[in-house]
Amino acid sequence: MIGKEILTTQHREIEGVIEEIRGCLNRQETAKDARITKRLLCNLISRLNNHTLLEDGQVYPALLESSSKPLRDLAESFQSEMEGIRESYTEFFGKWIHVEMIEDHIESFNHDANMIFNSLIRRFAQEEKELFPKATTLVKAASA
Repeated sequence: MIGKEILTTQHREIEGVIEEIRGCLNRQETAKDARITKRLLCNLISRLNNHTLLEDGQVYPALLESSSKPLRDLAESFQSEMEGIRESYTEFFGKWIHVEMIEDHIESFNHDANMIFNSLIRRFAQEEKELFPKATTLVKAASA
């Protein structure tokens, strides 16, 4: 299974992009800021896609094949919850991918962005607090 260090590093990188976008939103005064925000959104999409490909392709399958029922149940719960989060951020990116939409509806964009960003940050914290420690402990116990 992929080490939690790789996943937490990806979390920090994604959170860094989120903070850059929030910085643009705080000063959103020009069309230039909207273009920068769009570029950062594309960066965020790419990082999230890479992260979820890693989780879906390697992490969850390994956990779901575990001999430990608690670990399988935990992985199934996290994977199921992530599907809803993924749908939300995919819809968000589809709606706000055009600079003109951001420029013309900055308050709505800011509201939607903060909802998605907060959801992602909460999810990362939950993975790091609940999933990663249990997965590490249960994988070690199952392999002993």
